[in-house]
Amino acid sequence: MTENTEEGVGPSFQEQGFIKPPKVSLIESGFLGDCLVSPRSSKEWDVPTNGASDREVPQALELGPGNLPSTKILENLARGLYIGDLWYVNYSDLISCRMTGLTRFATFWLEGGELQAPVNVVRFDETAYRDLGENLVDMTEEREFLPDSGTYRSRSSGSMKMPGALVEDFNVTM
Repeated sequence: MTENTEEGVGPSFQEQGFIKPPKVSLIESGFLGDCLVSPRSSKEWDVPTNGASDREVPQALELGPGNLPSTKILENLARGLYIGDLWYVNYSDLISCRMTGLTRFATFWLEGGELQAPVNVVRFDETAYRDLGENLVDMTEEREFLPDSGTYRSRSSGSMKMPGALVEDFNVTM
């Protein structure tokens, strides 16, 4: 997992003008890499800054590819839901990295590796620890570039580059 400013849509500097490095490795082979460190935290904790924003959250998050070709998703999902789009995701419990959200478009019921029927809006409540840990079967080789279209208070300059995920026992709440 990388903060990839170089390939994101945002500027290569943060709010106070501090330059961001092209890439910061956050997690490498399952182990913690570097942390995002703002100039303020740098001064407070006497550690070097890497130009992170005051919130110290990724603004150009990139997750590496998996081994599953997108053309093989359906045959690897014998029975369950194919979710092609998440409308929104909010944290319901930050400590446990629990997220809640809704699907919007392209959600289908599958059986025998074939689409059976469209499914209406589905709410989910799940933890990233399970989805990216014990319940993760694989991720797609192909990744999608997702610019953040948020406009609350101002336009977002964030983005993500993410693979699809094949997850077992995904917790759907309605």
